[in-house]
Amino acid sequence: MLKKLFSRRSADDEFDLENSSDRPAAPRDPGGLSLTRLNMAAFLLAAVLVAVLAFLAHREFVNQVGVLQQQALAAQGERLAAELSGRVRSLTEVVEKAAAEQGLRDAMAAGDAAALASRADAMASAIPGALRVRFLPLNTTTPDESATPRLGYAALDLARQAEQGLRPPVEVHWYGAPDQHVAVVRAIAAPQQPVAGVLVANIELKQLHAWMQAAVPAGGYAELRQGTGESYVVLSSQGEVALQGTPATANLKVPGTTWDLFYWLPAQNGALSMQAQIMFVAPFAVAIALLLLIFLMLGATATRLVRSDLVMLGNHVVDLMSRKRDHGYTVRLREFRKAVQTLDETVQPLMRTEAPQAKAGNLMPEDPLFLQGEQAIAVEEVADPKGNHNA
Repeated sequence: MLKKLFSRRSADDEFDLENSSDRPAAPRDPGGLSLTRLNMAAFLLAAVLVAVLAFLAHREFVNQVGVLQQQALAAQGERLAAELSGRVRSLTEVVEKAAAEQGLRDAMAAGDAAALASRADAMASAIPGALRVRFLPLNTTTPDESATPRLGYAALDLARQAEQGLRPPVEVHWYGAPDQHVAVVRAIAAPQQPVAGVLVANIELKQLHAWMQAAVPAGGYAELRQGTGESYVVLSSQGEVALQGTPATANLKVPGTTWDLFYWLPAQNGALSMQAQIMFVAPFAVAIALLLLIFLMLGATATRLVRSDLVMLGNHVVDLMSRKRDHGYTVRLREFRKAVQTLDETVQPLMRTEAPQAKAGNLMPEDPLFLQGEQAIAVEEVADPKGNHNA
Protein backbone atom coordinates (compact mmCIF):
# COMPACT_ATOMS: atom_id res chain seq x y z
CA MET A 1 0.00 0.00 0.00
CA LEU A 2 2.78 2.44 0.91
CA LYS A 3 4.59 1.50 -2.27
CA LYS A 4 1.60 2.57 -4.26
CA LEU A 5 1.19 5.80 -2.36
CA PHE A 6 4.79 6.92 -2.46
CA SER A 7 5.92 5.45 -5.78
CA ARG A 8 7.90 8.05 -7.74
CA ARG A 9 6.84 9.09 -11.19
CA SER A 10 8.58 11.34 -13.59
CA ALA A 11 6.97 14.49 -15.01
CA ASP A 12 6.47 12.70 -18.35
CA ASP A 13 4.64 9.86 -16.62
CA GLU A 14 2.35 12.37 -14.92
CA PHE A 15 1.69 14.13 -18.21
CA ASP A 16 0.86 10.83 -19.93
CA LEU A 17 -1.45 9.87 -17.12
CA GLU A 18 -3.29 13.19 -17.20
CA ASN A 19 -3.76 13.00 -20.97
CA SER A 20 -4.65 9.32 -21.24
CA SER A 21 -8.19 8.56 -22.29
CA ASP A 22 -8.64 5.85 -19.68
CA ARG A 23 -7.48 7.87 -16.66
CA PRO A 24 -9.88 7.89 -13.74
CA ALA A 25 -12.25 10.80 -13.27
CA ALA A 26 -10.81 13.69 -11.31
CA PRO A 27 -12.00 13.71 -7.71
CA ARG A 28 -14.24 16.46 -6.57
CA ASP A 29 -12.72 19.40 -4.78
CA PRO A 30 -13.26 18.62 -1.09
CA GLY A 31 -13.31 22.33 -0.29
CA GLY A 32 -11.57 23.87 2.70
CA LEU A 33 -8.58 26.15 2.71
CA SER A 34 -6.19 26.54 -0.18
CA LEU A 35 -3.36 28.84 -1.09
CA THR A 36 -5.52 30.48 -3.75
CA ARG A 37 -8.35 31.14 -1.32
CA LEU A 38 -6.02 32.44 1.37
CA ASN A 39 -4.31 34.65 -1.20
CA MET A 40 -7.62 36.07 -2.43
CA ALA A 41 -8.74 36.66 1.16
CA ALA A 42 -5.55 38.63 1.79
CA PHE A 43 -6.12 40.60 -1.42
CA LEU A 44 -9.71 41.42 -0.44
CA LEU A 45 -8.54 42.63 2.95
CA ALA A 46 -5.88 44.83 1.33
CA ALA A 47 -8.41 46.15 -1.20
CA VAL A 48 -10.86 47.01 1.60
CA LEU A 49 -8.11 48.87 3.46
CA VAL A 50 -7.25 50.84 0.32
CA ALA A 51 -10.94 51.60 -0.25
CA VAL A 52 -11.36 52.81 3.35
CA LEU A 53 -8.29 55.03 3.02
CA ALA A 54 -9.65 56.37 -0.26
CA PHE A 55 -13.00 57.13 1.38
CA LEU A 56 -11.41 58.92 4.32
CA ALA A 57 -9.06 60.87 2.04
CA HIS A 58 -11.97 61.82 -0.23
CA ARG A 59 -14.09 63.01 2.69
CA GLU A 60 -11.22 65.09 4.08
CA PHE A 61 -10.53 66.50 0.62
CA VAL A 62 -14.18 67.46 0.13
CA ASN A 63 -14.23 69.10 3.58
CA GLN A 64 -11.13 71.10 2.71
CA VAL A 65 -12.69 72.14 -0.60
CA GLY A 66 -15.80 73.25 1.28
CA VAL A 67 -13.72 75.29 3.72
CA LEU A 68 -11.86 76.95 0.87
CA GLN A 69 -15.13 77.70 -0.90
CA GLN A 70 -16.57 79.26 2.26
CA GLN A 71 -13.45 81.35 2.67
CA ALA A 72 -13.71 82.47 -0.94
CA LEU A 73 -17.38 83.38 -0.44
CA ALA A 74 -16.58 85.31 2.73
CA ALA A 75 -13.81 87.14 0.93
CA GLN A 76 -16.20 87.99 -1.90
CA GLY A 77 -18.75 89.34 0.60
CA GLU A 78 -16.04 91.41 2.29
CA ARG A 79 -15.00 92.76 -1.09
CA LEU A 80 -18.60 93.80 -1.82
CA ALA A 81 -18.97 95.48 1.58
CA ALA A 82 -15.64 97.23 1.09
CA GLU A 83 -16.74 98.50 -2.32
CA LEU A 84 -19.95 99.92 -0.89
CA SER A 85 -18.02 101.45 2.00
CA GLY A 86 -15.62 103.02 -0.50
CA ARG A 87 -18.47 104.67 -2.37
CA VAL A 88 -19.94 105.98 0.88
CA ARG A 89 -16.52 107.28 1.89
CA SER A 90 -16.15 109.08 -1.43
CA LEU A 91 -19.52 110.74 -0.89
CA THR A 92 -18.76 111.81 2.67
CA GLU A 93 -15.38 113.20 1.61
CA VAL A 94 -17.14 115.49 -0.87
CA VAL A 95 -19.52 116.64 1.88
CA GLU A 96 -16.68 117.15 4.36
CA LYS A 97 -14.75 119.17 1.81
CA ALA A 98 -17.79 121.39 1.24
CA ALA A 99 -18.28 121.84 5.00
CA ALA A 100 -14.66 122.95 5.37
CA GLU A 101 -14.86 125.81 2.83
CA GLN A 102 -13.80 129.17 4.17
CA GLY A 103 -16.72 130.99 2.51
CA LEU A 104 -19.23 128.72 4.25
CA ARG A 105 -17.63 129.34 7.64
CA ASP A 106 -17.72 133.09 7.06
CA ALA A 107 -21.35 133.03 5.96
CA MET A 108 -22.34 130.94 9.00
CA ALA A 109 -20.49 133.30 11.33
CA ALA A 110 -22.13 136.37 9.72
CA GLY A 111 -25.57 134.76 9.58
CA ASP A 112 -25.88 135.77 5.88
CA ALA A 113 -29.03 133.86 4.81
CA ALA A 114 -28.75 134.85 1.13
CA ALA A 115 -25.13 133.74 0.92
CA LEU A 116 -25.96 130.48 2.68
CA ALA A 117 -28.85 129.76 0.30
CA SER A 118 -26.67 130.44 -2.73
CA ARG A 119 -23.88 128.26 -1.38
CA ALA A 120 -26.37 125.46 -0.57
CA ASP A 121 -27.59 125.41 -4.17
CA ALA A 122 -24.03 125.35 -5.48
CA MET A 123 -23.09 122.45 -3.18
CA ALA A 124 -26.20 120.49 -4.15
CA SER A 125 -25.11 120.72 -7.77
CA ALA A 126 -21.57 119.57 -6.89
CA ILE A 127 -22.52 116.57 -4.74
CA PRO A 128 -23.52 113.51 -6.85
CA GLY A 129 -27.21 112.65 -6.47
CA ALA A 130 -27.91 115.43 -3.95
CA LEU A 131 -31.56 116.44 -3.51
CA ARG A 132 -30.86 119.29 -1.11
CA VAL A 133 -28.15 120.78 1.08
CA ARG A 134 -29.05 122.74 4.19
CA PHE A 135 -27.12 124.39 7.02
CA LEU A 136 -28.33 124.12 10.60
CA PRO A 137 -27.34 126.49 13.37
CA LEU A 138 -25.98 125.00 16.58
CA ASN A 139 -28.48 123.40 18.97
CA THR A 140 -31.27 123.10 16.40
CA THR A 141 -33.98 120.93 17.98
CA THR A 142 -37.09 121.69 15.90
CA PRO A 143 -37.84 119.43 12.92
CA ASP A 144 -38.97 120.95 9.62
CA GLU A 145 -41.60 118.81 7.94
CA SER A 146 -42.70 121.52 5.55
CA ALA A 147 -39.53 121.33 3.50
CA THR A 148 -38.66 118.71 0.86
CA PRO A 149 -37.04 116.51 1.87
CA ARG A 150 -38.28 116.78 5.42
CA LEU A 151 -35.97 117.37 8.36
CA GLY A 152 -36.93 114.94 11.09
CA TYR A 153 -35.77 113.95 14.53
CA ALA A 154 -33.40 111.32 13.09
CA ALA A 155 -31.52 114.06 11.21
CA LEU A 156 -31.46 116.27 14.32
CA ASP A 157 -29.96 113.39 16.33
CA LEU A 158 -27.16 113.08 13.74
CA ALA A 159 -26.65 116.87 13.96
CA ARG A 160 -26.13 116.67 17.73
CA GLN A 161 -23.48 113.95 17.19
CA ALA A 162 -21.69 116.21 14.68
CA GLU A 163 -21.76 119.14 17.15
CA GLN A 164 -20.00 116.90 19.65
CA GLY A 165 -17.13 116.36 17.19
CA LEU A 166 -18.23 112.89 16.05
CA ARG A 167 -18.60 111.59 12.52
CA PRO A 168 -22.24 110.53 12.32
CA PRO A 169 -22.97 107.40 10.30
CA VAL A 170 -24.63 107.64 6.93
CA GLU A 171 -28.22 106.38 7.02
CA VAL A 172 -31.53 106.51 5.15
CA HIS A 173 -34.39 108.68 6.40
CA TRP A 174 -38.11 108.60 5.57
CA TYR A 175 -37.76 105.24 3.81
CA GLY A 176 -40.81 104.42 1.71
CA ALA A 177 -42.00 108.02 1.57
CA PRO A 178 -41.78 110.20 -1.55
CA ASP A 179 -38.97 112.21 0.02
CA GLN A 180 -36.91 109.22 1.18
CA HIS A 181 -33.21 109.98 1.03
CA VAL A 182 -29.72 109.20 2.28
CA ALA A 183 -28.66 111.63 5.02
CA VAL A 184 -25.03 112.71 5.28
CA VAL A 185 -24.37 115.06 8.22
CA ARG A 186 -21.06 116.79 8.95
CA ALA A 187 -19.97 119.63 11.24
CA ILE A 188 -18.99 123.05 9.87
CA ALA A 189 -15.76 124.18 11.46
CA ALA A 190 -15.33 127.71 12.82
CA PRO A 191 -12.14 129.76 13.50
CA GLN A 192 -12.80 130.65 17.13
CA GLN A 193 -14.94 127.63 18.15
CA PRO A 194 -14.93 123.91 17.34
CA VAL A 195 -18.20 123.95 15.39
CA ALA A 196 -20.02 126.79 13.66
CA GLY A 197 -22.99 124.76 12.52
CA VAL A 198 -24.01 121.54 10.78
CA LEU A 199 -24.25 120.66 7.08
CA VAL A 200 -27.00 118.21 6.13
CA ALA A 201 -26.87 116.72 2.63
CA ASN A 202 -29.88 114.75 1.37
CA ILE A 203 -28.90 112.23 -1.36
CA GLU A 204 -31.45 110.47 -3.55
CA LEU A 205 -31.92 106.78 -2.76
CA LYS A 206 -31.30 105.61 -6.30
CA GLN A 207 -27.61 106.20 -5.64
CA LEU A 208 -27.71 103.08 -3.47
CA HIS A 209 -29.29 101.09 -6.29
CA ALA A 210 -26.54 102.20 -8.65
CA TRP A 211 -23.87 101.22 -6.16
CA MET A 212 -25.42 97.79 -5.59
CA GLN A 213 -25.86 97.13 -9.28
CA ALA A 214 -22.21 97.86 -9.92
CA ALA A 215 -20.94 95.85 -6.94
CA VAL A 216 -22.99 92.61 -6.94
CA PRO A 217 -21.60 90.01 -9.38
CA ALA A 218 -23.79 87.97 -11.69
CA GLY A 219 -25.31 84.82 -10.19
CA GLY A 220 -25.45 86.20 -6.65
CA TYR A 221 -27.98 88.13 -4.61
CA ALA A 222 -27.45 90.94 -2.11
CA GLU A 223 -29.60 93.03 0.19
CA LEU A 224 -28.64 96.26 1.87
CA ARG A 225 -30.57 96.48 5.14
CA GLN A 226 -31.02 99.15 7.78
CA GLY A 227 -32.27 98.22 11.23
CA THR A 228 -31.71 95.47 13.77
CA GLY A 229 -33.23 92.04 14.33
CA GLU A 230 -36.62 91.72 12.69
CA SER A 231 -37.11 95.48 12.58
CA TYR A 232 -35.25 96.28 9.40
CA VAL A 233 -35.95 97.62 5.94
CA VAL A 234 -34.33 96.53 2.69
CA LEU A 235 -32.87 99.69 1.24
CA SER A 236 -31.72 98.07 -1.98
CA SER A 237 -31.44 94.59 -3.45
CA GLN A 238 -29.75 93.20 -6.51
CA GLY A 239 -29.36 89.78 -8.17
CA GLU A 240 -31.13 86.42 -8.14
CA VAL A 241 -34.07 86.79 -5.73
CA ALA A 242 -34.62 82.99 -5.62
CA LEU A 243 -31.47 82.63 -3.51
CA GLN A 244 -33.10 84.58 -0.69
CA GLY A 245 -34.84 81.39 0.49
CA THR A 246 -31.50 79.91 1.59
CA PRO A 247 -29.26 81.02 4.47
CA ALA A 248 -27.18 84.06 3.62
CA THR A 249 -23.61 83.35 2.55
CA ALA A 250 -22.28 86.47 4.28
CA ASN A 251 -23.61 89.09 6.68
CA LEU A 252 -21.32 92.11 6.94
CA LYS A 253 -21.43 95.62 8.32
CA VAL A 254 -20.81 98.44 5.88
CA PRO A 255 -18.27 100.70 7.64
CA GLY A 256 -19.31 104.32 8.14
CA THR A 257 -23.03 103.51 7.91
CA THR A 258 -25.87 101.87 9.85
CA TRP A 259 -26.31 99.32 7.07
CA ASP A 260 -25.86 95.57 6.94
CA LEU A 261 -25.00 93.76 3.75
CA PHE A 262 -26.54 90.29 3.32
CA TYR A 263 -25.02 88.34 0.50
CA TRP A 264 -26.08 85.08 -1.16
CA LEU A 265 -24.29 82.90 -3.67
CA PRO A 266 -25.46 79.63 -5.27
CA ALA A 267 -25.14 76.67 -2.89
CA GLN A 268 -21.58 75.46 -2.53
CA ASN A 269 -21.42 72.07 -0.74
CA GLY A 270 -17.87 71.15 -1.64
CA ALA A 271 -18.99 68.72 -4.35
CA LEU A 272 -16.36 67.92 -6.95
CA SER A 273 -16.92 67.82 -10.68
CA MET A 274 -17.00 64.48 -12.44
CA GLN A 275 -13.54 65.07 -13.88
CA ALA A 276 -12.16 65.91 -10.44
CA GLN A 277 -13.83 62.80 -8.98
CA ILE A 278 -12.22 60.61 -11.63
CA MET A 279 -8.81 62.20 -11.11
CA PHE A 280 -9.11 61.62 -7.36
CA VAL A 281 -10.32 58.00 -7.57
CA ALA A 282 -7.98 56.93 -10.39
CA PRO A 283 -4.81 56.51 -8.25
CA PHE A 284 -6.67 54.33 -5.73
CA ALA A 285 -8.19 52.23 -8.52
CA VAL A 286 -4.74 51.75 -10.05
CA ALA A 287 -3.40 50.79 -6.60
CA ILE A 288 -6.08 48.11 -6.19
CA ALA A 289 -5.40 46.77 -9.70
CA LEU A 290 -1.66 46.58 -8.94
CA LEU A 291 -2.43 44.84 -5.65
CA LEU A 292 -4.53 42.27 -7.51
CA LEU A 293 -1.73 41.67 -10.01
CA ILE A 294 0.86 41.33 -7.23
CA PHE A 295 -1.30 38.94 -5.23
CA LEU A 296 -2.02 36.82 -8.31
CA MET A 297 1.68 36.60 -9.13
CA LEU A 298 2.60 35.80 -5.54
CA GLY A 299 -0.17 33.23 -5.32
CA ALA A 300 0.90 31.50 -8.52
CA THR A 301 4.53 31.49 -7.39
CA ALA A 302 3.67 30.15 -3.94
CA THR A 303 1.47 27.41 -5.42
CA ARG A 304 4.19 26.36 -7.81
CA LEU A 305 6.81 26.25 -5.05
CA VAL A 306 4.57 24.30 -2.68
CA ARG A 307 3.71 21.74 -5.34
CA SER A 308 7.37 21.33 -6.30
CA ASP A 309 8.48 20.95 -2.68
CA LEU A 310 5.65 18.52 -1.94
CA VAL A 311 6.79 16.30 -4.82
CA MET A 312 10.35 16.49 -3.53
CA LEU A 313 9.20 15.69 0.01
CA GLY A 314 7.22 12.70 -1.27
CA ASN A 315 10.24 11.43 -3.14
CA HIS A 316 12.26 11.73 0.02
CA VAL A 317 9.71 9.68 1.97
CA VAL A 318 9.74 6.98 -0.71
CA ASP A 319 13.53 6.87 -0.67
CA LEU A 320 13.57 6.61 3.09
CA MET A 321 11.15 3.71 3.01
CA SER A 322 13.19 2.07 0.24
CA ARG A 323 16.48 2.59 2.11
CA LYS A 324 18.10 4.66 -0.54
CA ARG A 325 19.00 8.27 -1.06
CA ASP A 326 19.55 9.13 -4.70
CA HIS A 327 19.64 12.93 -4.50
CA GLY A 328 19.84 15.88 -2.18
CA TYR A 329 16.10 16.62 -2.04
CA THR A 330 16.48 20.28 -2.85
CA VAL A 331 13.47 22.21 -1.60
CA ARG A 332 13.11 25.94 -1.89
CA LEU A 333 10.76 26.81 0.95
CA ARG A 334 12.19 27.05 4.44
CA GLU A 335 9.22 25.19 5.91
CA PHE A 336 9.86 22.17 3.70
CA ARG A 337 13.60 22.22 4.49
CA LYS A 338 12.65 21.85 8.13
CA ALA A 339 10.34 18.95 7.21
CA VAL A 340 13.14 17.16 5.34
CA GLN A 341 15.48 17.67 8.29
CA THR A 342 12.86 16.34 10.71
CA LEU A 343 12.29 13.26 8.57
CA ASP A 344 16.00 12.55 8.43
CA GLU A 345 16.41 13.01 12.17
CA THR A 346 13.39 10.85 12.99
CA VAL A 347 13.38 8.00 10.48
CA GLN A 348 17.08 7.22 9.97
CA PRO A 349 17.77 6.24 13.64
CA LEU A 350 14.74 3.98 13.54
CA MET A 351 16.01 2.31 10.38
CA ARG A 352 19.41 1.69 11.94
CA THR A 353 17.91 0.00 15.00
CA GLU A 354 15.38 -2.07 13.06
CA ALA A 355 17.79 -3.39 10.43
CA PRO A 356 19.29 -6.15 12.66
CA GLN A 357 15.82 -7.27 13.62
CA ALA A 358 14.93 -7.63 9.95
CA LYS A 359 17.95 -9.91 9.44
CA ALA A 360 16.88 -12.02 12.42
CA GLY A 361 13.49 -12.62 10.84
CA ASN A 362 11.45 -10.65 13.33
CA LEU A 363 9.83 -8.52 10.58
CA MET A 364 6.99 -9.65 8.45
CA PRO A 365 7.67 -10.08 4.76
CA GLU A 366 5.31 -7.23 3.99
CA ASP A 367 7.10 -4.77 6.24
CA PRO A 368 7.99 -1.61 4.26
CA LEU A 369 11.60 -1.85 5.40
CA PHE A 370 11.99 -4.76 3.02
CA LEU A 371 10.90 -2.68 0.07
CA GLN A 372 13.77 -1.74 -2.20
CA GLY A 373 13.46 0.24 -5.42
CA GLU A 374 10.32 -0.64 -7.32
CA GLN A 375 10.09 -4.28 -6.08
CA ALA A 376 9.38 -5.87 -2.74
CA ILE A 377 11.50 -8.75 -1.60
CA ALA A 378 9.41 -11.62 -0.23
CA VAL A 379 11.03 -13.44 2.67
CA GLU A 380 10.00 -16.86 3.87
CA GLU A 381 11.10 -18.65 6.95
CA VAL A 382 11.88 -22.38 6.63
CA ALA A 383 11.92 -24.49 9.77
CA ASP A 384 14.67 -27.12 10.15
CA PRO A 385 13.53 -30.37 11.77
CA LYS A 386 16.67 -30.17 13.95
CA GLY A 387 15.65 -26.76 15.26
CA ASN A 388 17.77 -24.66 12.86
CA HIS A 389 16.23 -21.91 10.72
CA ASN A 390 17.31 -21.59 7.09
CA ALA A 391 16.55 -18.59 4.88
